[in-house]
Amino acid sequence: VTAIWISPPVDNLNANIPDGQGNPTASYHGYQGRDFKRVEEHSGDASNAWAAFDNLVTAAHQNGIKVIVDFAPNHTTQDNAGEFGAFYDNGTFVGNYTNDTNGYFHHNGNIQNWDDRYQVQYYTLFNLADLNQTHPTVDAYLKASAKLLQDHGVDGFRIDAIKHLNWGWQYSLANSIYTYKDSFLFGEWYQTGTTDPLYRDSYKYANKSGISMLDFPLNTAIRNVFGSNANFSEIDNVLSAEAANFTWDEDLVTFIDNHDMTRFPTVNSSQTRLHQALAGKVHALEDRLRVVFVSLAHREVQFDLAQSRENGGVDARGSPFPLAIQGLQRFVGLRFDHSGNLYHSTDERRPCRPGAQRTGDQCPQHRLELARRPRQEHDRAPVRPQPLRAARDAC
Repeated sequence: VTAIWISPPVDNLNANIPDGQGNPTASYHGYQGRDFKRVEEHSGDASNAWAAFDNLVTAAHQNGIKVIVDFAPNHTTQDNAGEFGAFYDNGTFVGNYTNDTNGYFHHNGNIQNWDDRYQVQYYTLFNLADLNQTHPTVDAYLKASAKLLQDHGVDGFRIDAIKHLNWGWQYSLANSIYTYKDSFLFGEWYQTGTTDPLYRDSYKYANKSGISMLDFPLNTAIRNVFGSNANFSEIDNVLSAEAANFTWDEDLVTFIDNHDMTRFPTVNSSQTRLHQALAGKVHALEDRLRVVFVSLAHREVQFDLAQSRENGGVDARGSPFPLAIQGLQRFVGLRFDHSGNLYHSTDERRPCRPGAQRTGDQCPQHRLELARRPRQEHDRAPVRPQPLRAARDAC
């Protein structure tokens, strides 16, 4: 285990908002932030002090575990009840949805057409007060909030609802975070497959924004194949399309379930199928990835398969990996040892720097680096068809 991903730690709405049947409800999950510069009392203490959160991060780092936080800059709280979207800057009131004289929010109603590029960015997501990220005050507030989390030791961000944020603004958010401190960003762009009407927009976003995304098309395919007995060609079709469309190795993060969907064991209760689904992610690893998120109970845990291979299948703390991860380790070995593979290491597969000129099979710098290394027995001409090779060549 090399990383944990936790719910949004910022101060969350503490209001009881009855549902349509009068039942009490509360946004216990953390996705209705009211003060992005204060820690939630359930992640800190009743006075919103950071000490407990800081202790968590310190303990994680001492055990070689990075901390990724969920970050939800799309909205504040419900716009028609509770605090009516009010947000605060370290305890100081900034504004709310119902009396928005400064234009901190979009006022376009709920999304009606989920395939409309304008609506998904500028309309409201389920009555959650939709922030106008391009407003100078909101822009500065959100970027400062992310930097504050970095100051408290956070290593990365899972950005909620990136499909519904201003797409262009997110480029500047990524630049702000990366410029301030080293980090890793990935986000939630929900789509069911590579035929989704906004799929082309999603890979353009991932290729150019500096923000990776959760691989929902592969998630759907894996759940269909291992959970509902669909044909393996569904996984193959997704991987082929994504290999042709996404530029960088780190563009996509694989997973089989999360807190927003039915857990895999509910789809199929067979432990064998669960292990097969986890091991099936090696298809994605073969093409482009080193990052895998595996759901255990209600938390997502990251396994660095390259590190597991180097450590003989044992994680950084000396604990044996579960059966599924050991299976993945054996499959990953095929990538290194099989003579038919195009690439046998991350160095061979990694994308070259932006702007590098492509000449032959590698850009000049990439080809020179490969030429300097001692030739290995498996370093011979690849046997895969040319169209597949061209799709996987990131130079």
